Amino acid sequence: RQVVTQICHDLGRLAHTGSWDDPVRANMEALSEFIAGRNAPVTVVIDALDEAEDPADLVRSVLGPLRQQHPERLCLLVGVRSPGGDNTGAEELGEAGEALSDLTAVLEATRIQADDDLRWKRRDFTTFVRNILTNTANSPYRTADRTAVNRVAEVISTLAGRSYLVAGVAASSVAERTEVIAPDDPAWLEELKGGLLGVFRGD
Repeated sequence: RQVVTQICHDLGRLAHTGSWDDPVRANMEALSEFIAGRNAPVTVVIDALDEAEDPADLVRSVLGPLRQQHPERLCLLVGVRSPGGDNTGAEELGEAGEALSDLTAVLEATRIQADDDLRWKRRDFTTFVRNILTNTANSPYRTADRTAVNRVAEVISTLAGRSYLVAGVAASSVAERTEVIAPDDPAWLEELKGGLLGVFRGD
């Protein structure tokens, strides 16, 4: 419901509904009418599909029907987070994996892996981690020595593999501590080596 409402709101096509109306159906009809009335194809970008309340249902009940109604007029760009890595399969991603499977099956979507060798830049990944460390409110890294910040950022970006999810959680966790962590702290390194589960356990 929230996703459909947000799309319609951003397009200025929110349906006018009464207390007896189904807002999802009304907004779906308004969105479909908008797409059909356009001369050029409409591109809709949905990020973090896996964070939706029911990502698989969103694909089957909303995105799928819209795509079927307007196969030549609707372009969908949908982001689904994963733990990272070249061999990550849908079965390893839980709800995100179910949504990913539905994207490729129901929508006949092409999967573009953002962390493959063609698109991957280690420097960008480390910068992402460093920005979390230095821009989080009350983070000790805001005033820490630059070398110390860089060392922690390098450790996180190395042990997080290619997962922005793991790196983001790990960086946020240390940024919320009161003191700068030693980059060779054994307990912390073990948490990072445990992947997402290890980072969550240490948070």
